[in-house]
Amino acid sequence: MERDMEPLPKENSKYILYLLIVIVLLGTGLRLYCLTKEDIWYDEAVTIKAAKMGITEMVNFTLNSDVTDFPPVYYMIMKGWIGILGDSPESVRMSSVLFGILTILAMFYTGKELLGVKQGLFAALLMAVSPFDVTYSQEVRSYALQVLLITLSIY
Repeated sequence: MERDMEPLPKENSKYILYLLIVIVLLGTGLRLYCLTKEDIWYDEAVTIKAAKMGITEMVNFTLNSDVTDFPPVYYMIMKGWIGILGDSPESVRMSSVLFGILTILAMFYTGKELLGVKQGLFAALLMAVSPFDVTYSQEVRSYALQVLLITLSIY
């Protein structure tokens, strides 16, 4: 398979940018749709509780707990997020929405780097409409961040 690595003419690069914007807007809309339809569930409440702890307490909680298997970094990110934007369901879930949107962009650049521009756009489109990623991007859990970091590690 030949890689599509030649520079695009200016008119094509604008077209590619517009397509990428449409894909990101589609993915954003899907992630925001019914964002707070469901109440905060138990695992999300545990995440919020852990994020409100002091750093030492948080580290001990995550390392010595049967409740969570996640390392404390995500909870530290959420601690800062909640400190700035509050702990309403909309606010705390927006962090995962942001990670999900960034994953769409990361998927485009990863696909573009590995296979070419068209394939990068297709990969971004698949990520934008992926039911699994949309669901994970609406939960106050570290899944959306994990998908983003895994995608970036491939890039």
